[in-house]
Amino acid sequence: MTILITGAYGFIGSNLARWLKSKGMELIGLDVTRKELGDFKERYTWEEINKIDFCNIDAVIHLAGKAHDLKGVSQDREYREVNYGLTKQILDTLNLKFKMTSGRVMPAFVLMSSVKACADSFVGVMNEETPPHPTTAYGKSKLMAEEYVRRNYPAAYMLRSCMVHGPGNKGNFNLLFALSRTGLPWPLGAFENARSFVSVKNLCFAIERIVSARPSPGLYLIADDLPISTNRLLRLLWQAQEKRGIILRLPKGLVRAFAKAGDIIGLPLNSERLGKLTDSFVVSNQKIKTALGVDQFPITAEDGLVDTIQSLNI
Repeated sequence: MTILITGAYGFIGSNLARWLKSKGMELIGLDVTRKELGDFKERYTWEEINKIDFCNIDAVIHLAGKAHDLKGVSQDREYREVNYGLTKQILDTLNLKFKMTSGRVMPAFVLMSSVKACADSFVGVMNEETPPHPTTAYGKSKLMAEEYVRRNYPAAYMLRSCMVHGPGNKGNFNLLFALSRTGLPWPLGAFENARSFVSVKNLCFAIERIVSARPSPGLYLIADDLPISTNRLLRLLWQAQEKRGIILRLPKGLVRAFAKAGDIIGLPLNSERLGKLTDSFVVSNQKIKTALGVDQFPITAEDGLVDTIQSLNI
């Protein structure tokens, strides 16, 4: 098979290229800048998109996008231009190329989306039937991209992923990682939560199965098999550093009052950050496992997190 990957040299793209090449697939990369070939047979920039021979491509995996900005400095327009705009560009080009040919099966199209296209916070277990109500520019732009794909490429696969982690992606755990190294106690132990993550290895496994087996197209949520609490994640970080961390269970009311004060006077802990650290966000992966014919993903949630943590050069 010949696979085109957009966002080819990003964190997910690099891991996916390594995975698919190990399965004997030929890869074409598309990214914003021209880089060394690496695992790719050919690579192009977005300005060179018309040079790509789409008629010899078996699948397009669209990873390119603007990630959620945790610092809050990105403009709404930037999310639309990248997350929606690039999706429209690649899909319009793909459809145009195939209108000029006949007798060829259209490539599989895999759109990398996000659970944020559905909601930024959620109580319960999110699944494919959960009505989408994104509230951030990032989530809205991801939903716009999904809707464009749904209207213009019915045989596409849209993967709403929770937070992806793996070796080389330290940024997802920056705050907890920094805290775990200080030796300071964790004061939010009273907040027992559960959050879904997905190991990049499980994501690569799912995408490879999709392009190889072509299950029923549509919307799929992807996560590791079990959610993890923030308290447990911290313990894993401490174990990797051979430290004995302390978890304090301060009264929730006191912590929330402190966070509200942080909203006003700019303390490190504010209401938004408290929510990110202590809210639950659980995602069901049952539909995609059923479609792929597996009972569980190859990497357990804890093993995947340990793999990520060990890569942080602790």
